[in-house]
Amino acid sequence: MSESHIQSAFLLQKEPVSSSLTYLMTPCYRWSSLESDEKSGFSGRIALQRISRYYLRKDDINRLLPGRHKALILQPKENPAMSVLNTLLEHNRAFVANHEYEQFKTDKFPGKNLLVLACMDARLVELLPKAMGLKNGDAKLIKNAGALVTHPWGSVMRSIVVAIYQLRVSEICVVAHDDCGMSAINPEKVLDSAVERGVPRQTIDTLRSAGIDLDHWLKGFDNVEDSVRHTVSIIRQHPLVPKDIPIHGMVIDPVTGGLSLIVDGTQKQAG
Repeated sequence: MSESHIQSAFLLQKEPVSSSLTYLMTPCYRWSSLESDEKSGFSGRIALQRISRYYLRKDDINRLLPGRHKALILQPKENPAMSVLNTLLEHNRAFVANHEYEQFKTDKFPGKNLLVLACMDARLVELLPKAMGLKNGDAKLIKNAGALVTHPWGSVMRSIVVAIYQLRVSEICVVAHDDCGMSAINPEKVLDSAVERGVPRQTIDTLRSAGIDLDHWLKGFDNVEDSVRHTVSIIRQHPLVPKDIPIHGMVIDPVTGGLSLIVDGTQKQAG
């Protein structure tokens, strides 16, 4: 048994448990020997015996763990991903139960008739809307790596077209940011990481043999301002985007929230 498992031990209950409701998911372990003292509850050398890989009921715990530490059990350390998921779900239950959603009520149409295409950088989750003076319901928000439109018929461009014709969007802002990870991305390193995580190298070779340019697909940009201009140009020149839609380009400072205007869509339209 690893040290991390031992550190995750916890005392459920010292007295017999009368209910037979399902209490925990295994694998779990029982103490087969235990030197205890009154001050700490337990100490000394611990010997463990695996008792099950399935669900245990409370009465099973009483039966399997005799003695004063009737429900002293050991569980493997919780999967970090499950820990995050559980935290999210627990928060959500409280959020709904406390009616905290009331302050966010709105409808599907953006109040400012605005669509923002921004980067998925975690620093911008709250900073971006605050820096732009946007509240819930003001704008449609699309996020991806780099605030890019990489293909005129991809999902980002489709979302923009749907927003214009079905969701009353009449203005678009492309907002990239300084210190963007996409400005330093190395496709080969990304693919090497994929292999390290279990993607077969043969799969990557097969994709390349099939004509898929993974290096281009994963490529970011060298200059964030040029990237914004390019994305604005792709949107503006799309055959399904009407000419009267202003399309602006900006770069946000991910620390201060300061916005630098790169493309003024109103001036471009006028010219």
